[in-house]
Amino acid sequence: EARIRELLDGIRNGDQTQSKLQDQITNLMAQLGVLRADFEKEKEKNLAHCNHVTALLARIQNLESNLAAALKERDRALAAEEEMRLKYSQLDIFKLDMIARELKKLDQSLGLIRDEARAHGADAKKMTNFRDQAVIAEYSNQSTEKMGDCKTHVRNIIEQCFSELQKMHIGVAATEEGLVAEKRALDEGKRPVHAT
Repeated sequence: EARIRELLDGIRNGDQTQSKLQDQITNLMAQLGVLRADFEKEKEKNLAHCNHVTALLARIQNLESNLAAALKERDRALAAEEEMRLKYSQLDIFKLDMIARELKKLDQSLGLIRDEARAHGADAKKMTNFRDQAVIAEYSNQSTEKMGDCKTHVRNIIEQCFSELQKMHIGVAATEEGLVAEKRALDEGKRPVHAT
């Protein structure tokens, strides 16, 4: 959890740095445009003011150099932010895989409890007291039905919320089309998309 917070802070800092750099770039570009316009005016107005023109040229070159440095810094910040996003994405996928495994265990446990409830219903038929037999059979039927509903709900969550690869890792049937689509997404460097 601390690692995730650290990664999220890194992403936020990257966003702030990128925003500041973008503002600097915009400001520098505006200044550069003004200076170029001034330069052209001065050049047309009077070529005799050579010293002033030379100073403007030096300022333009300085601003162009600053702009190039700011663009380079922005690109570096974008690359660092993308790296942080990728690391966070990998942690997120790891957590989802753990959740999927726990849901699969829960699904199996619900199946065992449902089987036990069915067995109690079968044992109830052997009882000689019909009233007790009816009560236990009814309770067994209700328990079996509720466990079946819970099991179905867990399976629906697994089906809707997890990728084909995660389903395959926990032993749930995955479709071939889904696996091919996921492999293609991973090859292209994208995170697999699935329903949520």
